[in-house]
Amino acid sequence: ISSIGIVAFFNCASLNNVRIPESVTYISEGLFVSCSSLTNLSYAGTAAQWQAIEKYPTWCSAGWIENSEIAARYVQCSDGQVDIIF
Repeated sequence: ISSIGIVAFFNCASLNNVRIPESVTYISEGLFVSCSSLTNLSYAGTAAQWQAIEKYPTWCSAGWIENSEIAARYVQCSDGQVDIIF
């Protein structure tokens, strides 16, 4: 997998765990719209690799669609955490 498409996990209200593979280089908009149960978001690579991934500005924005805020507040990388900024 090299990219994750627009609203890939739309309205997956019971989704609580997502692990993004190191191969991902692009994340589109609205990835976790209405995924209020998502508490564990992890990435297989390092924090620096996570930061280098091209992400659409509203990839995980709480304001993209009303009530789209996710429960996760950070991405757990292989070498530490990266805060998710809404």
